[in-house]
Parts: sequence; C-alpha cells; structure tokens
Amino acid sequence: MNKMFATLSAVIVLACSLLIYHFVMDDSHVERTHSHSQLSLIDALHVGMVAAKKWNPEAVLLYVTSVDDGFGKTSGQEGTRSRWNLQVGAPANKRAVIAIRDGKVDKVIPGIGNYNSEWMVSTDKVKIDSTVAVLKSIRSRHLLPGDGWANGYHFILQAGEGLTTITVIGRDDQDQLQQIEFDAVTGRILSGQGE
Repeated sequence: MNKMFATLSAVIVLACSLLIYHFVMDDSHVERTHSHSQLSLIDALHVGMVAAKKWNPEAVLLYVTSVDDGFGKTSGQEGTRSRWNLQVGAPANKRAVIAIRDGKVDKVIPGIGNYNSEWMVSTDKVKIDSTVAVLKSIRSRHLLPGDGWANGYHFILQAGEGLTTITVIGRDDQDQLQQIEFDAVTGRILSGQGE
C-alpha cells in the first residue's frame, strides 16, 4: 500500500511539475515572441513588398491589413503586430497575398483578379506609421483595444478616391467597433469617433 501511495504521489508531483513548467515556458515564449517579432505597418510593408517583387517584379500594393494573433487586447497597443497580410496585384489579372508571421514572410499565395489603378497604394508617399496613428487614436479619440473577434488594435493601409489612408480599428467605451481614419501622407485625422 505504501509503495503504491509513493508511486502515485510521485506521478502527481511529476505531472504538476510538468504543467507548471509548460505554463512558465509558454508565458516566457509569448513575451519573447511578442517583443521580438512585432512589426509596424511600414515595416510590414517593406518586408512584404520585397517578397511581392520576387513573386512579380511589376507587383503593386493594393492594401495592408493586420491579422489577429495570440496576444489578445495587448496586441497593437504600440502600433506593432506579429501578423500582417499584404494584397498585391500585377498585370494580366494576377494577385497575391503576402502573409507575414512573426516578422517574416510566411507565405506568398498567388491568385487572380483585376484591380483598378485607384486602389494602388504609392508606398513612397506613406509617411505616418501605425506606431503614430495608434497613439493619436488613443490620446485624441480615446480608442480602446478590441476584445473578442478583433483583439487589440488593428491597422489597414489602403487607397481610394485619390487618397491613401491608414485606419486604426478598436472599440469605444460602449464596446462598439470604432475606426479612426488618417491621411497616410499628412497624418491628419479624416474621420472617426468624436468628429
């Protein structure tokens, strides 16, 4: 009986030790990954366009968007995220999604589809970064991080109607989805909560 009790106790202690070790390792991994693999929108733009030009030298940027990651409400609070997608187009109805994960290009997913030249983002004209846009959104419009299906702050760079914009997405104090839109060249707030 004592031998069985000792064996059972040893198994329980070992299982608890492994669980504690697993949680400690997961937490330290998240902190390491969170701090070392985050990119701002402009950083993601540069990383993604290098891959886009390898895919097709005539590739043009159509938009950049952040993607949910495992960091919850803290994601995007400094204007950086670990996951981004770029949509690019090229002549002959070619398109591709450039998926960036943990600071590196993870996949280039080719596809088809036409695009309008009005949708093309002039990458050299983008002067404001997500790091600035999120701080302005928090300070001037009291934007809060999303919680649930869109965790933290999200960012979109796109063009249309002759204007290149950066949109910061979060929520208001009533837990409603909010979008603050900036002119990507001047940094001026164009629309959003509290206009």
